[in-house]
Formats: sequence, C-alpha cells, structure tokens
Amino acid sequence: MSGFLSWWDGVEEWLIRLPFVPQLLVTLIVVVPLAIIAAMVLSEVVEVVTGLAARLGEFTAKTWKAQFSARFSADLEPPDDGAAASNASGRPTVGGES
Repeated sequence: MSGFLSWWDGVEEWLIRLPFVPQLLVTLIVVVPLAIIAAMVLSEVVEVVTGLAARLGEFTAKTWKAQFSARFSADLEPPDDGAAASNASGRPTVGGES
C-alpha cells in the first residue's frame, strides 16, 4: 500500500506543477471517463433497486387488496344463522310486513 501511496504522491506533484491548460486536459482525460463509468454503474444500481421496489409494491398491493376485499365482502354479507324472518310464501319480510 505504501508503494501505491508513494506513486500517487508523485503523480499529484507532477500534476500540480503543470501549467493550467495541460493540467485541465489531463484532469478531463481522467475524470470524464471515470464520471461516465460511475454514472453507468449508479444507473444500473438504481434500475435494480427500483425493480425490486416495484415487485415488492405489486406483492403488497395484491395482498392488501385481497385482505381488504375479503374483509369488506364479509362485512356486507348477512349472517347465515337462519334468523331471517320470512312470511308464509318463504320470502323475507321487509320493513315489518307480515
């Protein structure tokens, strides 16, 4: 590791001693490709994370919708305990009719 750090110090000294225009050109030649590579890697990471989040969201939405509709439909259905009043014709009575 110390060998790499020694080499890097030499590169920094060389770059600092260059005039502005060559210093700018060397920096652009190194920084622009690194920035492009970093952007591509970051884009792929974002694609993977958003894909996973979308799948999780779809699963959660389906599960929530199924649970909600099961609870909602259970609340709307009358209890089937045979307690519903009916008249002689077998039809349920409405509003107190007999």
